[in-house]
Amino acid sequence: MMKNGKWTAAWAAVLIAAPAGRQSGMDPLIVRAIRFYSPGSATTTIEGVCEVRLPVLMRSAGDNGRYHVFISVLDSAGLELQQSDWNRDVPTALMHSSGATMVESFSFRAGPGRYRVHIRVAPPVGDTVSRDVAINAFAAAPAISDLLLSTSVRQPASDSEALAPGEVRRAGLVLRTAPVPGLSPNEATISWYGELYPHGAAASGDLVAEVMGTAGRRIIATPARPVTVPSTGGLTRGSLDLSGLPPGEYTLRLRVRLGDSTVVAEAPFSMGSVTTEAANAMAEGNASAGGEAVATDLFEGASEAKLDSLELPLVYVVRNAQQLRLYSTLTLEGKRRFLRQFWSPSGSATRIEGALQRDQFYRAVEYANIAYREAGAGRTAGWNTDRGRIFLRYGAPDETLKKPQAAPKGYEVWKYTRGQPHWYVFRDETSMGHYSLLATNDHRETGQRQSGWEQDIGGEAAQEIYQFLGLDFRNLGSGINP
Repeated sequence: MMKNGKWTAAWAAVLIAAPAGRQSGMDPLIVRAIRFYSPGSATTTIEGVCEVRLPVLMRSAGDNGRYHVFISVLDSAGLELQQSDWNRDVPTALMHSSGATMVESFSFRAGPGRYRVHIRVAPPVGDTVSRDVAINAFAAAPAISDLLLSTSVRQPASDSEALAPGEVRRAGLVLRTAPVPGLSPNEATISWYGELYPHGAAASGDLVAEVMGTAGRRIIATPARPVTVPSTGGLTRGSLDLSGLPPGEYTLRLRVRLGDSTVVAEAPFSMGSVTTEAANAMAEGNASAGGEAVATDLFEGASEAKLDSLELPLVYVVRNAQQLRLYSTLTLEGKRRFLRQFWSPSGSATRIEGALQRDQFYRAVEYANIAYREAGAGRTAGWNTDRGRIFLRYGAPDETLKKPQAAPKGYEVWKYTRGQPHWYVFRDETSMGHYSLLATNDHRETGQRQSGWEQDIGGEAAQEIYQFLGLDFRNLGSGINP
């Protein structure tokens, strides 16, 4: 039985270089179906999500940014019960961006039995991609539904609110999901949702959430927490902050003990790396800059908090710091006008050679916020760290030396060989990624030492840094600059 005799279809926002998780880099289409049971009608609701990898699917499409989606449901005898199809336009700038994906969703309700969902995605030129997914609708109430993992959970304004791309509505919640949800160091919280169906009687017990690595190795386990499920059924939902989890592929497993029995549900997810995330942010900005959907006015409609976040990093590029003192005294519209004028051709406010364009600058801020942020109790935005400041002033270094595991503390050395040669030595003061500028030959960095720093970082590390920077070993310890 189909829900209202119709499909519900939606497309998810373009994800630039989303962590691939269990998806092969050459696999153009992955699919996952998640099942929930409705005891009142004895039917199963199937929520399906399909991730389309654009560079693989569209590699022969040239500039024709469109593909066709066809989905049908067949019963165990091969009889087609329902079908739906639609075209999807792809922004030109995203068609061949590394890792760019789009998500197509479907949902239907069915009675007990076995079904096959056939998905076909056809580019304008090149090979059509198809997948067949076998789905068993529940014959009776299971102990637990399939596990749905989400990277975002929200409460809708109303039951009739349209779902955003990639979202699923369950029990008054809206959850954003994917075949293999991808976390990142900047968005490291995974949420779960599952439904429990006791067989006619209330039950009590406890629940443990586990993060499993490769080969079934348990990495994280939460303390058992009590759960009580009424006779009519209930749900379990929760979140885990996985900050610090190494990049890789994982499984979230729920163990729910109710009375004398234990049920288990699990689902895959992935964790990306800081380097990948930062590079993807830049790629996303570059792709947007080449598309037609780029806003002509970055500041129109922005909240005051958003405007303030766009103003703060300007301290690194403003010609005269006195200009920024006026900003905090302005009204919302005054702040909007200030920022427009700052980046207008007549403003000439920046002191960087060549005057960074507005969008380039804010893409660099986004990169810095991902790559150089400092977590923990003293959370600091990436643009406001020492590494973020140097990056925004001079761009990426020409050469780097990184020793994150060095004893007693890690360090990074950045070298700029273009223009006036500059070098910067950063030390991880907390062994938790909080890098402070220890030494430099940049005279603009007032208050930073150019000598005497070698003993703080240790003789062996100092020798390696001297060699990397091409400094004279005879001056080791004296701080003489090249």
